[in-house]
Amino acid sequence: MINKRRLRIFWALYFSIAFGFLLTTNVRAYVDPSVMTYAIQAVAGIAIALGAFFGIYWRKAKRKIAKVFKVHFRSNKNVESDQLYFKDPKTNEVVRPHFDAAMKTAEKVKAEVPKVEKPKHSWRDLVPAFWLSLSFSFLIAVFAPLDVYLNNSGNFWFDFRTMLVPIIAMFVLLFVALMVVFFIGRLIYIRLYQVMLCTGFVALIATYIQGNFLVKDLPALDGTEFQWDMYTQQTLQSLLLWLIIILIVSVLVRFVHMRGIGRVIHLCSVLLTCVLAVTLVTVGINKKSFADKQNAVITTEGITTVSDQKNFVVLLLDAVDSGTAREIMSEDPDLYNNAFQDFTYYPNTEGAYTFTQYAVPYILTGKWNENQEDFNAFTTQSMDTSPLLTRLRNEQWHMGMYDGDLVYNNDHIFDFENVKNERLHYNSLKRFMKADLSLAGFKYAPYGVKPIFNFNMKRFNDLKKNENGLEPMTFDHSDIKFNDKLQEGPLQVQDHGNVYRFIHLDGAHVPFDTHADLTPVLDGESSSYEEKVKASLQVSMNYIQALKDAGVFDNSIVILMADHGFHGDVSEYGDDAYSLRQNPFLMIKGYNENHPLETSEAPISFEDLQEAYQRLMDGKTSDQVFDAKEGDHRKRRFIKYIYTQENHLEEYMQTGYANEKDTFVPTGRVFDAKK
Repeated sequence: MINKRRLRIFWALYFSIAFGFLLTTNVRAYVDPSVMTYAIQAVAGIAIALGAFFGIYWRKAKRKIAKVFKVHFRSNKNVESDQLYFKDPKTNEVVRPHFDAAMKTAEKVKAEVPKVEKPKHSWRDLVPAFWLSLSFSFLIAVFAPLDVYLNNSGNFWFDFRTMLVPIIAMFVLLFVALMVVFFIGRLIYIRLYQVMLCTGFVALIATYIQGNFLVKDLPALDGTEFQWDMYTQQTLQSLLLWLIIILIVSVLVRFVHMRGIGRVIHLCSVLLTCVLAVTLVTVGINKKSFADKQNAVITTEGITTVSDQKNFVVLLLDAVDSGTAREIMSEDPDLYNNAFQDFTYYPNTEGAYTFTQYAVPYILTGKWNENQEDFNAFTTQSMDTSPLLTRLRNEQWHMGMYDGDLVYNNDHIFDFENVKNERLHYNSLKRFMKADLSLAGFKYAPYGVKPIFNFNMKRFNDLKKNENGLEPMTFDHSDIKFNDKLQEGPLQVQDHGNVYRFIHLDGAHVPFDTHADLTPVLDGESSSYEEKVKASLQVSMNYIQALKDAGVFDNSIVILMADHGFHGDVSEYGDDAYSLRQNPFLMIKGYNENHPLETSEAPISFEDLQEAYQRLMDGKTSDQVFDAKEGDHRKRRFIKYIYTQENHLEEYMQTGYANEKDTFVPTGRVFDAKK
């Protein structure tokens, strides 16, 4: 028998080495329910299974080794080997005096004791139910919400510590409920209990596979409206999965005794729980998702405050494609020419990245992220060294950053006057638990059942409260809410210092929940991408009018822009929707400009923005901020990626017009996150 101290040392080394192999690459994404660490679970499963196999079958293996190689394993028993057995020199047979005597005594005692018929079933039958309930509760209440959170922690307002009480409460409640059901079934009838046990085992295995390996085609949690009627094939796959698992368990029940089935359920439940736990710990450590978040709350304070000296406003309209905006403005040229008087429109603008997560930091800093370091660290360092922000700090502008998704993880974030140092919490434990369970159901339920859960990220966003128990005045990207602010009254004009504002609105981003007149889409109504672009242009015109009404339009730099273009709803076009997002909307006005709306076909790139900011602040007009002129031919860089695969970036070059597909070609350079 192996010495216990050596056994503990072995297990410590074993799991240390196993954890070393489990570390994976850090990946950021929009909230992506399909992100899954297949490799971690596979390696963890193999490692734990081998460990269990080694522990269970070591004795048998030891005997085999001793027999084949004639090796003697030393026993820890304080009994000399010659006391256990010896060979009779006459008969050459092994004689075990102590063992034989003990066996005779045992047989004698056994004969004297009256036989008592052993009950066919005992309460020990509930052991498989205990482990099955524990494993299923851990999968649904703990692993499911934490898996999504740890892989997307930057996209949630709360941190790991905030989640602890809700997930523990959900786990306990679900575990107790399942055990009560199994207990009642055992009381009523043993066969009923056995059927319930097998049914629960089917549910555990099928749910685990469904939620971890059949989620490739899940709709993204980026605001896109779910169209479940398009998932007929996935629904059939879910049905087939459950039928296969039911068939396998039925075969086991047919050919293996129920006690053996209980052992299988027990072992599989323990093994699965260990795999899930190891996966969570590994992902959390690797992605640094267990750390408390910075207590930085983006409020609306100062969003309608301007200066009577100088103003620099960037109104970022998410996902407004320049081509679509141009078509809409051409439908009513008088309206838009009058509203955007003094601006220069640059329709031939090449963006930087396919999605907001990387595009916005680039707009502010001019730094290319090429997956060479942790994204949070990269963005923070880039913001610290941004030419634009550095100048604003040095010249002591009053800065406001209205972007709830921007990553900036050091104290410089408090340079923005609307960012407050306070910790947020949820205002209802019950509603937070419901949101977590809804997220778990969205990912782990069969496709035919998923519409019941109808998960939406706003369920979490509506639960915020500050340390005083009040709803914080957190910034909301909604075009409608920003427009409502503008309608509350005139802009507040301060008479000291210059004012900088970066305001990131929903723009034309999915879902299409806004009409062109900036009213919400109600039940039974519908909108479209074009309507949201019109709404984006309308809120821009309303803000410009507010600046004019406050008497500060002339002394203001105003940039109306998008972070990226748009090429169709992902739910309709699939990955093809990412192909042409490189042509974002861009319109600029400098200080004291007075001219009709101008359109320049100069080939502009987001790489030109940092120089343009400096020139605008130096007093250059909107037609003087770029070196590129109409008729120039230039190569413009763009980095394309799919938001569920941010660890893989591909470089493209545009040699023609910004939105042309034929001249938008890959260079062959890719940037994969370091492993």
